[in-house]
Amino acid sequence: MTWMTLFNGHEAPVLHPRLSDINIEHIAHALSQINRFNGSACRPYSVAEHSILALHVSRMLGLSVHAQLAVLMHDAQEAYLGDWIYPIKQELGPRAKALELHWEQLINVTFSLTTHKHIYRQDIVRCDRIALATERRDLLPSTQPDGTPLTPWDILAGHEPLSGIDLLAPEVAYAPWHHWRDRFLSEFNDLMDERQSIIHARLGAA
Repeated sequence: MTWMTLFNGHEAPVLHPRLSDINIEHIAHALSQINRFNGSACRPYSVAEHSILALHVSRMLGLSVHAQLAVLMHDAQEAYLGDWIYPIKQELGPRAKALELHWEQLINVTFSLTTHKHIYRQDIVRCDRIALATERRDLLPSTQPDGTPLTPWDILAGHEPLSGIDLLAPEVAYAPWHHWRDRFLSEFNDLMDERQSIIHARLGAA
């Protein structure tokens, strides 16, 4: 079996995906049910919720609509491949990276994100790291059982968690999965509309 069955019945070939396999409704649906940290956070925490937190960071940093859209979609390929934790990615090696890149490229083409992802690459990384630092502070233990501090994460060097954000607050901790699906779709559609308005305005002024 070399394909996956999506929630709407579409069968997508995992190893040889096509543009016709990319669907924003499936992306939002799957990301809202895929847990980060291999399901080891202190509460269920989905990739969709992470993507929305990263989007929040992008707005705090004053990034453009184009950058915000790229940030929201930075993990969209995980809807089709899952969220592999870093040690597994390292062990799987170049073949897994190539497969992930192929899905990401198809998504970028489908939603005209290729240029955005390239231009705003450093901004995407920064938003992702700040979100990750916030997630580690709120959702993962800070010490081992004997009280020994956990090993620092090198990728978080220079990135501080957000103040004024509590990922254990009841309004987010107990939100159902479909809340994050609908929120992801709403943010995506609003950003796409805003991007289109900017493009039309520029064409009108040309």
